[in-house]
Amino acid sequence: MFPFRHLFQFNLGVDLKFKSLLLSFFLTNLSFAGTITASVSPVTLSGYQYFIFTSTGALTVTGGNSTVDFYLVAGGAQGMAGGGGAGGVTQVLGMSLSAAGYPVTVGAGGTSGNTNTSPATNGTNGNQSSFNAVTATGGGGGGGVNNTGHVGSNGASGGGGGSDGSVTQAGGTGISGQGNAGGGNGNFRNVFPSGGGGGSGTVGQTSPDSSTSGNGGAGVTLAAGWPQSIVGGGGGGCNFSGVNAGGVGATHTPGSGGSGLVIVRSLIPINTGMIIKPAFFFQ
Repeated sequence: MFPFRHLFQFNLGVDLKFKSLLLSFFLTNLSFAGTITASVSPVTLSGYQYFIFTSTGALTVTGGNSTVDFYLVAGGAQGMAGGGGAGGVTQVLGMSLSAAGYPVTVGAGGTSGNTNTSPATNGTNGNQSSFNAVTATGGGGGGGVNNTGHVGSNGASGGGGGSDGSVTQAGGTGISGQGNAGGGNGNFRNVFPSGGGGGSGTVGQTSPDSSTSGNGGAGVTLAAGWPQSIVGGGGGGCNFSGVNAGGVGATHTPGSGGSGLVIVRSLIPINTGMIIKPAFFFQ
């Protein structure tokens, strides 16, 4: 007869071996979420911490991997006669970051077009924003003003077509997924209207009549829960003579593009207070 004590010793040995393997697997695969710090202080909302960068900075992950979501908004372009195109808007969800430092680049708006040349130059494009190899492109500059105006510059959203007393000037093209095209000047002679800059949500308006320049394209609304609401609106066009009203957001002098924005969020870390009890494995 097979002794019962041998059976007990056999089962006890298998049980201890199994639990030893389980403990080894548990400890090998155990990982902890990293801690995120940044050059800006976090804002906490509904279980998330948001790092809002309005200028270039840095974000650091320590102690393990962290998963983040983020929005990039590039710098808007300078408007001349045509409205400046909006900076590109890019969203990324669920990106895993290992423990390391990460530069954050916030693009400046365009500022240096020249109205004192003949014909005037286009407004300058906005500058890109970037984080961890993801980039949002700057907006395209608004078309210039003179008897030989300019097509709006290309960008994430295109600049509006410039004022021109003789020919049609189209808006610049946009980048799919980041923005839209700018509006044209409508080819209305002698009164010199211009097109609106493209927005991240809609195209810029082409001048609708001889006395009205185009409105800038609409921006986009960020997802629910994010601390910003609407971003990426295009600039309105303006009229060369200064007599007729320009489009929404227009001025009779070149307007600088708005600065970009980067928002990074992660779940607020929770200290679980987990304790491994050896008795569970070896009882």
